[in-house]
Amino acid sequence: MDKEQFVTALRTSVAEFEKLRPPTSRDALDMSGADLSGCDLRGVQLREVTLQEVNFEGADLTGANLTHSKLQGARFKGAKLINVNMHETELEGADLRGAVLGGFDDASRMCLRACNFQGVRWGKEELEYFLGVLNKNEEWEIKYQVVPRAKGKRG
Repeated sequence: MDKEQFVTALRTSVAEFEKLRPPTSRDALDMSGADLSGCDLRGVQLREVTLQEVNFEGADLTGANLTHSKLQGARFKGAKLINVNMHETELEGADLRGAVLGGFDDASRMCLRACNFQGVRWGKEELEYFLGVLNKNEEWEIKYQVVPRAKGKRG
């Protein structure tokens, strides 16, 4: 089966995709560069799929499983990432600015590793969301200010 057949199935429906690649499949699947913008991907099982440079802009990934997926350079502007499992997901260089985040303080899962923030483009709202989740700690309060970097300076 080639990549385009999986992309076409996924653009049609999650059910069509899962007919081709059952949720329990661990076969290597590379869908790098696919355009999945605007797709209804609610509940999709993309565990261990290579999704580098995929366009997810405006897609609904509510309840999706992206565990162990490779999402380097993926774009998520306007995408719904609510109750998404992103355990051990590789996000280097991904653009999460403008993504709709939710559930990471409840059902969702994301490993907070340095590589999840290295080169990832987060918007102010997304950073404030994660800091708010961390601020649910009863013993410590994180006081912060999110400000843009001066042009040309990286820390």
